Amino acid sequence: MSSKPFQTTRDFADALDAFGADLARWPEDLRQEGSSMLDRSTEARKLLREALLVHRVLSERLTVSTDNHLVKAILERKASLDQESKRLNAKEAAKGVAVVRSAMLKRGIAAAILVGGGMLAGSLLSQAGGGEAAGQSTTLNDITSYAESFYL
Repeated sequence: MSSKPFQTTRDFADALDAFGADLARWPEDLRQEGSSMLDRSTEARKLLREALLVHRVLSERLTVSTDNHLVKAILERKASLDQESKRLNAKEAAKGVAVVRSAMLKRGIAAAILVGGGMLAGSLLSQAGGGEAAGQSTTLNDITSYAESFYL
C-alpha cells in the first residue's frame, strides 16, 4: 500500500487481500479509511462485493463422504510403513558401517604388507651385500632364495 492508506482503489484491494472482506476484522485505522473509501468510490464497493462473493464461495462447506474404516486402514498402513522404513534405514546404516570397516581393515593390512615387504627387501638387500652400490645387481630370485634360507 502507499504511505497514506487508500489513496487509490489498488490500495483498498491490497487491504482486502491482506485482511479479508469483513471490515470489522481490519485494524482500527484501516477500517475507518476503508469505510471512507467505500463511501466515495464505486470501484471500491465493487471490489468489496467481489471479495465477499469469493469469501462466501470459499467458506461454504463441501461435504465429502468418507469411509471411517478406509481412513483408519490408510493411517495404520502409513504407520506400519514408517516403522518399516526406520528399521530398514537402521539396518542399511549398520551394513554401510560394516562395509567401511572392512574396506579400512583391508587397506590397513595391505599397507602393513607393503611397508613390511619394503623393510624386508631393504634388509635382505643389505644383508646380501648386493645392490648397485657394491657393483652387483640383485634380482628378485636372489632375494627370495636368501629369504628362504635365512627366515625359513
